[in-house]
Amino acid sequence: MAVDAGLELIQRRLGDEVVGVSRIFYCLGAEVNRSVGPVELEFASGGVLRFDCGSNGERLKVSAHAGQDPFAEPLSDENRRFVETHGKWTRCTAPRDLRSPHGQVLDCVQPIWRRPEKLVGVVIEFDGAVSLTVEAAFDEVLVSTSSGGER
Repeated sequence: MAVDAGLELIQRRLGDEVVGVSRIFYCLGAEVNRSVGPVELEFASGGVLRFDCGSNGERLKVSAHAGQDPFAEPLSDENRRFVETHGKWTRCTAPRDLRSPHGQVLDCVQPIWRRPEKLVGVVIEFDGAVSLTVEAAFDEVLVSTSSGGER
């Protein structure tokens, strides 16, 4: 079986320290859905890992660059009306529970496969003390953390 390209991207970050964790949430006015959304890890080396849901709604998509906001200011009148009516994805500092990898070194990644060819998630371990589980499910990205041997 060929190694998944996203898994290779994560493996390239082994030994790298996390210096930032962001979550991308869907916002409509003052309403923010904080239950799902892509997550980005920034590393001391300048590298980035972005975890998102693939176009099929099931596969975990991993990329080596931060996402770009297609609705960043300045907005056209048409785009402003769209955002006011329908909302948009917005990068936020990750909630406290997802910031635990900050300052930790990525030292292990365990893939979660659905069928041999479909990467649907990963468990990433940091300094052997903190783990981050990222999974794609039903067009959403679900993220959780644990410390020690909690998994």
